[in-house]
Amino acid sequence: MGVRAWFYRQLERGSAPQPDPDSLAFLAMVPIFEAGLLVESLRANGIDASYSEATNPVSRSLTNGKVYVRQAQLAEARAFIDSPDPVVDDEPT
Repeated sequence: MGVRAWFYRQLERGSAPQPDPDSLAFLAMVPIFEAGLLVESLRANGIDASYSEATNPVSRSLTNGKVYVRQAQLAEARAFIDSPDPVVDDEPT
């Protein structure tokens, strides 16, 4: 057994670690004026979200916002922002 074969077997052992469901996951980068609106829409639909301001290195200004959600809610948040007309569930029907 060579060192290379031993090394490759060591890399193949075990499964990939599962992400922590409470850790923050990047959802989208949107213009800064839309970031707050998107976060509030997500929160109104029961998705815990936050955003941070992203600096544009070329213009040295705050033009974008990075939206983050919990890892456990990432699929639900992506489905929400991919829907053609997201509806906020705060009105009784």
